[in-house]
Amino acid sequence: MCYTHVIVTMNTEGKNKSVIHAEADLNESFVVENIIKPYVNGEPLFVDGARSCAENIQKITVYQSEIDSLQLIEEENSRLRNSSARDKANRIFTRNPSSASLINVLNKAPSINITRKVFNQALGIEMISEMPAGKHEPSQ
Repeated sequence: MCYTHVIVTMNTEGKNKSVIHAEADLNESFVVENIIKPYVNGEPLFVDGARSCAENIQKITVYQSEIDSLQLIEEENSRLRNSSARDKANRIFTRNPSSASLINVLNKAPSINITRKVFNQALGIEMISEMPAGKHEPSQ
């Protein structure tokens, strides 16, 4: 089973840090229909329980993994616990957390970035790698 995860970075206001919303363990078609299409069409959408307007969103990133978000986080936390003393010291020095968050974990394997794929689906653009053999033009 594939799990789809979405990270939505909101526009900043003034000198405030960007607010980041995350949705995990979704179905890819749900993401396309309920997050990406409304965003592309300039319509309101709901992310992380909050209603957002497309113009208030800075960036949407979509990932896919073979394992759910809880397992991704647990695997990363296990790796962090078993890391060397030097790695632990570096995390303290760089202010990286000693435990993983979904946002940090998604940027690493075993998840893959499928942002372009879902935006193309929302826009009705067929990617060449997904086309049947011999067909190399977008469908009309």
